[in-house]
Formats: sequence, structure tokens, C-alpha cells
Amino acid sequence: DRLGEAEKLAVQQASVIGRIFWDDALEALRDEGHMALPVLEAKEFIFTRLESAFAGTMEYIFKHALLRDVTYETVLRRLRREYHALIAQWIEQNASERLGEFSGLIAEHYTLAEQYNLASTWWEKSGDIALRTGDFIAAENAFELALEAAPEGDPLKLVELERKLAAAISPVQGAEKAEIVYRSALARLEGPAPTAVYTQWQTVRLNILLGLLDALYFQHRPESMAELDEQTRALLDEVGSPKQQSDYYARLGQMAFLQNQFRTSADSTNWAQKSLAYAQETLDIQLIARQQFHLGFHFLWRRELEAAVPMIHTALAKATELRDSWLEIQCLVYLTILFRFQGDSTQLGALQPRVTDIAQRVGNRSYIGVSQAN
Repeated sequence: DRLGEAEKLAVQQASVIGRIFWDDALEALRDEGHMALPVLEAKEFIFTRLESAFAGTMEYIFKHALLRDVTYETVLRRLRREYHALIAQWIEQNASERLGEFSGLIAEHYTLAEQYNLASTWWEKSGDIALRTGDFIAAENAFELALEAAPEGDPLKLVELERKLAAAISPVQGAEKAEIVYRSALARLEGPAPTAVYTQWQTVRLNILLGLLDALYFQHRPESMAELDEQTRALLDEVGSPKQQSDYYARLGQMAFLQNQFRTSADSTNWAQKSLAYAQETLDIQLIARQQFHLGFHFLWRRELEAAVPMIHTALAKATELRDSWLEIQCLVYLTILFRFQGDSTQLGALQPRVTDIAQRVGNRSYIGVSQAN
């Protein structure tokens, strides 16, 4: 069937939103294209979906992805940019408490609107959320896009995005790559810190060093970690926050573990306890849970199983609640090791399916191997 002008406008505007779109989003494009939706549905160009991602709206889907793609190419580039910007604004205004969930979609629309500063901001938010849940692949992709879109005139912002990109690279499988990115970011900050942004500059430098220490730990390089200790400690004394103190003492515990040839000493346990104490000062539930796991890890390798069990179980409960897949798989893997030490095959067998599922979901080959070995 031939489409009238109103229907043609509606289908073109809808194509800019995406294969799935909403009547109120279409209305936000101001040309009354939404009025033609009943006609498009009657002609089976689109269908109503049973549920909508946005309260109080009707959600539609193009019958064929190809129809949407071909229609999109007929929209003038000038109009595309205008529509994408309006759609991004509409999602911002209507996502309410689920704004984080839609941060990637908002970033994509701002990118296509060629509003790159806003796109970079939203890609960064998307990466932050993915990183907190242990979705390293999504986080790495988001931070790469944030870097691409970031304005060149803010060097400190570029360095901070590069640091976040390094943190997003899977710590076990991409530690070498993470080290390269961390050192690249660190090189950008060589020389005296500018007076106007001195504290911020030193804080970013400290965060890079803490991340670099982590990357070196996963490469089992305690000597390289020790080479950074004096520089890190000096910055920590100057600008360190409780979170950074917590991260630093966790790294000291890791370094001592490696220096002691993969055995936990009294020193490494003490560092882990100090790390947890600083984490508790921050009131950051996720950081506290991660440091509880690290302390439980050290108790486990000292065969202090009665102390290890509550620490790792508490961390696991918080990881599950927070949907932190990376912390969750760490807790599960070391619980299986703990149950193996105890000879508890029932508990070990009960955890195995969950370990395998999450290890495969986060793409961690090392933990998949541990799961299979157990």
C-alpha cells in the first residue's frame, strides 16, 4: 500500500528512534507523526508490544528490521541529527530511576546527533555502570566510545577516561593490555601538576598507580609492584581518600602474597584487615564487600577456615544483591576451594552449576578452568 505524507513522516521518525519505539517519543519530535500510528499498524508496518519500557507509553516494533533500516536511510541527515538529539532528551526525561539502564541508548542517540560532548558523558556513565556489575566487555566498549567522543581540550578528562578503560579490561585475561593503557595514561601526567587543578591531577595520578598495581598483580610481578610503592605512598599521603587507602592496602596484601610465593603471611592478612577498615569508613557497600572477600581470601590460604567462611559468604551475599558478577564469581570460586579443603563434596557440588554459569557469562577462562578442575 502507498503511504500518505503523514504515514511516511511517522515511519521515518519512528525509524530514527529504533526498531522498537514509543508513541510519546514520536510525539516529542513535534511533527504529529504519532497521529498516524493506528494507520501504520492497520497496514502491518508496525505492531503494538504487550509491555512498554516506559510507563504510560505505548511501545511499538517494526514488522521487519530491514524495513526500519531502509526507512532510516531515507531521512535527511540534518533531520536525523535533530531527531536523535530530541530522542536522547526524551529518554533522559522519562527514564526516571532507570536512567542508568538507558545510559548507553542515550549515548548512542547523542553520538548520532553529533553532540559528542554529551555522548562522551553518557558513554562514561554507561561504562561506570557496566564496570560496577563486572560486565567488562560492555564497560570496555563504552569507555572506548567515551574516549572517541571526548573533546580534546580537556586533557585531564581524557586521562581519567583512559584510566577507566584500563580498569575495564578483564583483570585476569587482559592484564598486559591494561598495563599498557595505564602506563599511557600515566605518561600524559608527567611533569609538575598544574596549580589550578593540582589536587585533581594528583588524585587521578594516584588512581592510575593503584590500577597499575592491580594489573601487575594479575601478571604475578611483585618486583614491578614494589617499584611503584614509594611513588604511590607519597601521593597517598598527599591526597589519599579512605577509598584510595583501602585500595592501596589491598594491593600491599596482594604484593605480599606474591612475594611469599602464593602463600599468605601475617603481613598480607594485616594489610587486608587495614584495607577493610578503610573501606568501612567510606560506607560504600560494594567496596566493603570486595575487601571482605580479600580478607576472606587471605584467611583461606592460611587455612583459618572458620574466619574465612563468614567473610566470603558475606561478600557473596552483597555481590549477589548488587549484581556484581566479578565479585560474585571470585567468592564462588574460593568457596569451592574452601569446601574442597573441608572435604565437603555436597556443598562443592551444589555450587558448581552456579560457578560455571557466571564464569561463562563474564567470559573468565581462568575461573571456568577452576570450575572444571573442581
